[in-house]
Amino acid sequence: AFSELPGFDPVSLTAVGTGIERAAQIFDTLLYRDESTDEVQPKLAESIESEDGTVWRLTLRDGVQFTDGTPLDAEAVVFNIERHRAADSTSSAKAMLGDVTSVEATGPLEVTFTLREPNGSFPLVLTASSPASMIASPTALADAEAFAKDPVGAGPFMLESWTPDNELRLVRNPDYWDAELPYLDEVVFRILPDNQSRTDAILSAGVVLAQINSDSWTAI
Repeated sequence: AFSELPGFDPVSLTAVGTGIERAAQIFDTLLYRDESTDEVQPKLAESIESEDGTVWRLTLRDGVQFTDGTPLDAEAVVFNIERHRAADSTSSAKAMLGDVTSVEATGPLEVTFTLREPNGSFPLVLTASSPASMIASPTALADAEAFAKDPVGAGPFMLESWTPDNELRLVRNPDYWDAELPYLDEVVFRILPDNQSRTDAILSAGVVLAQINSDSWTAI
């Protein structure tokens, strides 16, 4: 990563390289965009459907729990989305949710989004392109300041340790909804703000994945 994240509260997350890619390991995402087909696929959500592009029904997977043991249900999704939409919110997802007029839990595992006008691209808002896709435990978010340093999600990994501006260490979530994943027991992120340092780390096999400038590609 080339900069430290401001904290793990989803409303403070912005873009890849500045934290959202790390937070996604802890929270997972409701949906994801398949880059090979450009289609939106299920993740924590089982499906998203609309008959007119204005009213969208998101159905969640049954039995998914946050790592604090509380359920990832429709109420949890509504709670999180409304934090992004709040009048005083500074979330980067607020504009992406600007056409949403209401978010309702219309069933234990069903969330209904109503938009001002039809939008066939709305499901993209609930993919990793937006922090609105990352659902945090409402129970843990009762103390948002503490949550920023000690997040609780339902993703494939859990926080083990975090030394800001140095290293973030995540360990496998044994209760992740997809029992076959993740394949790794742990993932370690290092903060390397200098492009040359990131390039050198890749060349020396010190890291396996890093964002580097296009003019460094020929060296890889």
